Amino acid sequence: MERERRRIAAEELSDLEAFHKAIDETNNEPIIKTDGQSATARFAPEFDDGVLLNAAPIYRLTPAWKRADAKLDLSKAWKALKEGEYPWAKTAMRYWPRETLAACKDNKSYRIAHGLE
Repeated sequence: MERERRRIAAEELSDLEAFHKAIDETNNEPIIKTDGQSATARFAPEFDDGVLLNAAPIYRLTPAWKRADAKLDLSKAWKALKEGEYPWAKTAMRYWPRETLAACKDNKSYRIAHGLE
């Protein structure tokens, strides 16, 4: 009985450590600011971006979502954001500001969305 409790406790501790690591990775995402300086982008929801793009930075914490519905594969949404598929998204601006600004230069509505006009 005691051995079983210890095994369960060890599994729970391992799960919590993995969860903590995923949170740290999410909150310490390295970025290059528009001035070329290195920085860290913290996760913060951008309500105008919608649920999928808001949840994309925490893809490490939600692996079961994609099993429930392939459209909810947050790692794919994160990759799409990184590749510039959503230059209007404030989340894209938070994590890839230089790339997002470059993608927005010829689109007035994108520039307005990021407060550049």
